[in-house]
Amino acid sequence: MKNSAASFGPRVGQLIPRHKAFVIAYVSMGNATAAARKAGYMDGPASTQPGGKGKGSGLRSHASRLLDRKDISDAIVEECTRRLSADLPVNLALVQSIATGTAGSEERPIGHAVRLKALEMMLNRGGLGESLNITQKVEVEVTVRDRWEKVARMVAARGESPTDLLRNLPGPEREAILRAIEWKNEIPIDIEAEEVEE
Repeated sequence: MKNSAASFGPRVGQLIPRHKAFVIAYVSMGNATAAARKAGYMDGPASTQPGGKGKGSGLRSHASRLLDRKDISDAIVEECTRRLSADLPVNLALVQSIATGTAGSEERPIGHAVRLKALEMMLNRGGLGESLNITQKVEVEVTVRDRWEKVARMVAARGESPTDLLRNLPGPEREAILRAIEWKNEIPIDIEAEEVEE
């Protein structure tokens, strides 16, 4: 599919066809040597290339000289800007979906830090300030019982009995932890019994 002249900016449009082909290939590929090859330049002494003046040899050195030309470097900047501008609506929609959390999935949800960064980018680009600082403070209190419960869950997950692990805890505390982790084996209960005669 060939691009029409109207789809390029004035700097690209003013280039000779081979230079224009080089600019388009370079912007697409990011590799000057490969872009020169795609534009029709061949590996060999520069004097054999169209317009070559014998200043070195090889496709790489020719590509380097093309990048050094002001008209070509200006055309590269123009084409990059044109492509970025054309993709702006798609990129904005993507940033918005990240900021709202709709871009993720249940398996891989988007974290708060990434969502905040996307919001910051949108606000900055919208002219609402250079930076946005959002501080989030969360206090989590972990009790001794919470720690014991976590360790008991790990032991139970390995298929071992957490009752041995918890044997030194007071009875009600031990029972509560075993119920919390839904340990299926017998829960030992401390009871006092006295023998009565009939």
